[in-house]
Amino acid sequence: MKVAPARQWPWMAAALAAVVSCAAGSAAWHFTLAQALNDTARRGENVLQLAASTLSGQLDRFERLPALIAGQPIVQNLVADPENNALVAEANAYLAQIQSQLDASDVYLMSIDGLTIAASNHASATSFIGGNFAFRPYFFEAMRGGTGRFYALGTTSRKRGYYFGAPVTAKGQISGVLAFKIDLDAIEKTWRGGDYAVLVTDPDGVIFLSSREEWLFQALHPLSAEGRTRIATTRRYADTEIGLLVD
Repeated sequence: MKVAPARQWPWMAAALAAVVSCAAGSAAWHFTLAQALNDTARRGENVLQLAASTLSGQLDRFERLPALIAGQPIVQNLVADPENNALVAEANAYLAQIQSQLDASDVYLMSIDGLTIAASNHASATSFIGGNFAFRPYFFEAMRGGTGRFYALGTTSRKRGYYFGAPVTAKGQISGVLAFKIDLDAIEKTWRGGDYAVLVTDPDGVIFLSSREEWLFQALHPLSAEGRTRIATTRRYADTEIGLLVD
Protein backbone atom coordinates (compact mmCIF):
# COMPACT_ATOMS: atom_id res chain seq x y z
CA MET A 1 0.00 0.00 0.00
CA LYS A 2 1.34 3.44 -0.95
CA VAL A 3 1.05 6.48 1.29
CA ALA A 4 0.80 9.93 -0.30
CA PRO A 5 3.69 12.32 0.45
CA ALA A 6 2.96 14.84 3.15
CA ARG A 7 3.03 17.71 0.64
CA GLN A 8 0.01 16.18 -1.19
CA TRP A 9 -2.18 15.95 1.92
CA PRO A 10 -3.50 19.52 1.83
CA TRP A 11 -4.66 19.04 -1.76
CA MET A 12 -6.23 15.68 -0.96
CA ALA A 13 -7.90 17.12 2.11
CA ALA A 14 -9.30 19.99 0.07
CA ALA A 15 -10.57 17.59 -2.60
CA LEU A 16 -12.17 15.37 0.05
CA ALA A 17 -13.78 18.38 1.69
CA ALA A 18 -15.23 19.45 -1.68
CA VAL A 19 -16.67 15.97 -2.26
CA VAL A 20 -18.18 15.91 1.23
CA SER A 21 -19.56 19.42 0.72
CA CYS A 22 -21.17 18.44 -2.60
CA ALA A 23 -22.65 15.29 -1.08
CA ALA A 24 -24.02 17.25 1.85
CA GLY A 25 -25.45 19.89 -0.49
CA SER A 26 -27.11 17.21 -2.63
CA ALA A 27 -28.59 15.53 0.43
CA ALA A 28 -29.87 18.85 1.73
CA TRP A 29 -31.44 19.67 -1.67
CA HIS A 30 -33.16 16.30 -1.89
CA PHE A 31 -34.40 16.66 1.70
CA THR A 32 -35.75 20.15 0.98
CA LEU A 33 -37.42 18.94 -2.23
CA ALA A 34 -39.00 15.97 -0.49
CA GLN A 35 -40.24 18.20 2.33
CA ALA A 36 -41.70 20.69 -0.15
CA LEU A 37 -43.47 17.91 -2.07
CA ASN A 38 -44.86 16.47 1.17
CA ASP A 39 -46.10 19.91 2.24
CA THR A 40 -47.71 20.42 -1.17
CA ALA A 41 -49.36 17.00 -1.00
CA ARG A 42 -50.70 17.72 2.49
CA ARG A 43 -52.10 21.09 1.45
CA GLY A 44 -53.65 19.51 -1.64
CA GLU A 45 -55.23 16.77 0.47
CA ASN A 46 -56.64 19.39 2.84
CA VAL A 47 -58.12 21.34 -0.07
CA LEU A 48 -59.63 18.13 -1.48
CA GLN A 49 -61.14 17.13 1.85
CA LEU A 50 -62.60 20.59 2.39
CA ALA A 51 -64.12 20.65 -1.11
CA ALA A 52 -65.58 17.17 -0.69
CA SER A 53 -66.94 18.03 2.76
CA THR A 54 -68.58 21.22 1.51
CA LEU A 55 -70.20 19.43 -1.43
CA SER A 56 -71.39 16.50 0.68
CA GLY A 57 -72.76 18.86 3.32
CA GLN A 58 -74.78 20.75 0.75
CA LEU A 59 -76.25 17.53 -0.68
CA ASP A 60 -76.98 16.07 2.75
CA ARG A 61 -78.84 19.23 3.67
CA PHE A 62 -81.49 18.52 1.02
CA GLU A 63 -81.48 14.74 0.81
CA ARG A 64 -84.52 14.06 3.03
CA LEU A 65 -86.65 16.94 1.79
CA PRO A 66 -88.04 15.39 -1.44
CA ALA A 67 -89.61 12.48 0.45
CA LEU A 68 -91.18 14.88 2.97
CA ILE A 69 -92.63 17.04 0.21
CA ALA A 70 -93.81 13.95 -1.69
CA GLY A 71 -95.84 12.96 1.38
CA GLN A 72 -97.85 16.19 1.51
CA PRO A 73 -101.60 15.86 0.81
CA ILE A 74 -101.65 18.39 -2.04
CA VAL A 75 -98.92 16.47 -3.87
CA GLN A 76 -100.56 13.09 -3.36
CA ASN A 77 -103.99 14.42 -4.31
CA LEU A 78 -102.69 15.86 -7.57
CA VAL A 79 -101.02 12.66 -8.80
CA ALA A 80 -104.31 10.90 -8.10
CA ASP A 81 -106.23 13.53 -10.11
CA PRO A 82 -103.74 15.25 -12.48
CA GLU A 83 -106.47 16.85 -14.64
CA ASN A 84 -107.90 18.82 -11.71
CA ASN A 85 -107.05 22.46 -12.49
CA ALA A 86 -107.76 23.67 -8.97
CA LEU A 87 -105.31 21.12 -7.56
CA VAL A 88 -102.72 22.08 -10.19
CA ALA A 89 -102.92 25.75 -9.21
CA GLU A 90 -102.67 24.90 -5.51
CA ALA A 91 -99.71 22.58 -6.10
CA ASN A 92 -97.91 25.18 -8.23
CA ALA A 93 -98.24 27.76 -5.46
CA TYR A 94 -97.12 25.25 -2.82
CA LEU A 95 -94.02 24.16 -4.78
CA ALA A 96 -93.09 27.79 -5.50
CA GLN A 97 -93.28 28.53 -1.79
CA ILE A 98 -91.12 25.50 -0.96
CA GLN A 99 -88.55 26.50 -3.58
CA SER A 100 -88.29 30.00 -2.12
CA GLN A 101 -88.14 28.91 1.51
CA LEU A 102 -85.56 26.17 0.96
CA ASP A 103 -83.52 28.04 -1.64
CA ALA A 104 -83.82 25.18 -4.11
CA SER A 105 -83.26 25.63 -7.81
CA ASP A 106 -86.51 23.93 -8.85
CA VAL A 107 -89.17 21.68 -7.33
CA TYR A 108 -91.60 19.87 -9.63
CA LEU A 109 -94.06 17.03 -9.75
CA MET A 110 -94.32 14.42 -12.49
CA SER A 111 -97.07 11.96 -13.25
CA ILE A 112 -96.50 8.24 -13.64
CA ASP A 113 -95.41 8.67 -17.25
CA GLY A 114 -92.85 11.42 -16.48
CA LEU A 115 -94.99 14.38 -17.54
CA THR A 116 -94.53 17.47 -15.33
CA ILE A 117 -97.92 18.49 -13.95
CA ALA A 118 -96.86 21.10 -11.37
CA ALA A 119 -93.68 23.08 -10.82
CA SER A 120 -92.22 25.87 -8.73
CA ASN A 121 -91.24 27.68 -11.95
CA HIS A 122 -94.72 27.37 -13.48
CA ALA A 123 -94.88 31.13 -14.17
CA SER A 124 -91.43 31.47 -15.78
CA ALA A 125 -90.48 31.41 -19.44
CA THR A 126 -88.61 28.17 -18.84
CA SER A 127 -91.44 26.45 -16.97
CA PHE A 128 -91.17 22.70 -16.66
CA ILE A 129 -94.93 22.27 -16.98
CA GLY A 130 -95.63 19.88 -19.85
CA GLY A 131 -92.03 18.70 -20.02
CA ASN A 132 -91.36 14.99 -19.83
CA PHE A 133 -88.33 13.81 -17.86
CA ALA A 134 -88.95 10.08 -17.81
CA PHE A 135 -85.48 9.60 -19.36
CA ARG A 136 -83.73 10.89 -16.24
CA PRO A 137 -82.42 8.28 -13.78
CA TYR A 138 -83.86 10.17 -10.79
CA PHE A 139 -87.32 9.56 -12.27
CA PHE A 140 -87.18 5.85 -12.96
CA GLU A 141 -85.22 5.15 -9.75
CA ALA A 142 -88.00 6.83 -7.78
CA MET A 143 -90.64 4.96 -9.75
CA ARG A 144 -89.00 1.76 -8.51
CA GLY A 145 -89.57 2.97 -4.95
CA GLY A 146 -86.10 4.28 -4.18
CA THR A 147 -84.57 7.72 -3.88
CA GLY A 148 -83.36 8.97 -7.24
CA ARG A 149 -80.11 10.91 -7.47
CA PHE A 150 -78.52 12.43 -10.54
CA TYR A 151 -76.40 15.43 -11.49
CA ALA A 152 -76.86 16.91 -14.91
CA LEU A 153 -77.28 19.98 -17.09
CA GLY A 154 -80.95 20.94 -17.28
CA THR A 155 -82.47 20.31 -20.69
CA THR A 156 -84.94 23.18 -20.19
CA SER A 157 -83.13 25.57 -17.86
CA ARG A 158 -79.64 24.89 -19.27
CA LYS A 159 -78.36 25.11 -15.69
CA ARG A 160 -76.34 22.44 -13.92
CA GLY A 161 -77.75 20.91 -10.78
CA TYR A 162 -78.07 17.91 -8.54
CA TYR A 163 -81.44 16.19 -8.66
CA PHE A 164 -83.27 14.15 -6.06
CA GLY A 165 -86.37 12.16 -6.93
CA ALA A 166 -88.87 10.73 -4.45
CA PRO A 167 -91.84 8.46 -5.18
CA VAL A 168 -95.32 9.88 -4.63
CA THR A 169 -98.00 7.41 -3.60
CA ALA A 170 -101.71 7.60 -4.14
CA LYS A 171 -104.19 4.91 -3.11
CA GLY A 172 -101.34 2.70 -1.95
CA GLN A 173 -99.26 2.71 -5.12
CA ILE A 174 -96.55 4.85 -6.71
CA SER A 175 -98.33 7.32 -8.98
CA GLY A 176 -95.72 10.01 -9.60
CA VAL A 177 -92.34 11.46 -8.71
CA LEU A 178 -91.43 14.63 -6.82
CA ALA A 179 -88.15 16.09 -8.12
CA PHE A 180 -85.98 18.51 -6.20
CA LYS A 181 -83.08 20.25 -7.95
CA ILE A 182 -80.34 22.18 -6.17
CA ASP A 183 -77.86 24.63 -7.64
CA LEU A 184 -74.17 23.85 -7.09
CA ASP A 185 -72.76 27.02 -8.69
CA ALA A 186 -72.22 28.77 -5.35
CA ILE A 187 -70.06 25.91 -4.09
CA GLU A 188 -68.07 25.81 -7.29
CA LYS A 189 -67.34 29.55 -7.08
CA THR A 190 -65.71 29.10 -3.67
CA TRP A 191 -63.15 26.78 -5.30
CA ARG A 192 -61.97 29.39 -7.79
CA GLY A 193 -58.96 31.59 -7.22
CA GLY A 194 -57.16 29.05 -5.05
CA ASP A 195 -53.72 27.53 -5.56
CA TYR A 196 -55.16 24.14 -6.45
CA ALA A 197 -57.50 23.00 -9.20
CA VAL A 198 -60.59 21.14 -7.98
CA LEU A 199 -62.86 19.08 -10.20
CA VAL A 200 -65.75 16.62 -9.96
CA THR A 201 -66.34 14.08 -12.71
CA ASP A 202 -69.22 11.83 -13.64
CA PRO A 203 -68.78 8.02 -13.79
CA ASP A 204 -67.52 8.33 -17.36
CA GLY A 205 -64.79 10.83 -16.49
CA VAL A 206 -66.50 13.99 -17.78
CA ILE A 207 -65.85 17.08 -15.65
CA PHE A 208 -69.12 18.41 -14.21
CA LEU A 209 -67.84 20.86 -11.59
CA SER A 210 -64.47 22.56 -11.54
CA SER A 211 -62.56 25.51 -10.15
CA ARG A 212 -61.41 26.08 -13.74
CA GLU A 213 -64.37 26.98 -15.90
CA GLU A 214 -62.61 26.01 -19.13
CA TRP A 215 -62.47 22.39 -17.94
CA LEU A 216 -66.24 21.98 -17.71
CA PHE A 217 -67.75 19.28 -19.94
CA GLN A 218 -64.30 17.99 -20.87
CA ALA A 219 -63.48 14.29 -20.53
CA LEU A 220 -60.33 13.14 -18.76
CA HIS A 221 -59.97 10.34 -21.31
CA PRO A 222 -61.65 9.37 -24.58
CA LEU A 223 -65.22 8.23 -23.96
CA SER A 224 -66.10 4.61 -24.59
CA ALA A 225 -69.04 3.68 -26.78
CA GLU A 226 -70.93 2.63 -23.66
CA GLY A 227 -70.17 5.96 -21.99
CA ARG A 228 -71.42 7.94 -24.97
CA THR A 229 -74.61 5.87 -24.99
CA ARG A 230 -75.21 6.47 -21.27
CA ILE A 231 -74.72 10.21 -21.66
CA ALA A 232 -77.00 10.36 -24.70
CA THR A 233 -79.74 8.19 -23.14
CA THR A 234 -79.95 10.18 -19.89
CA ARG A 235 -79.21 13.48 -21.65
CA ARG A 236 -76.87 14.31 -18.79
CA TYR A 237 -75.37 17.24 -20.70
CA ALA A 238 -78.37 17.99 -22.93
CA ASP A 239 -76.88 18.74 -26.37
CA THR A 240 -73.55 20.07 -25.09
CA GLU A 241 -70.59 18.67 -26.99
CA ILE A 242 -68.13 16.81 -24.77
CA GLY A 243 -64.47 17.63 -25.44
CA LEU A 244 -61.26 15.99 -24.33
CA LEU A 245 -59.23 17.75 -21.65
CA VAL A 246 -55.75 18.64 -22.83
CA ASP A 247 -53.79 20.66 -20.30
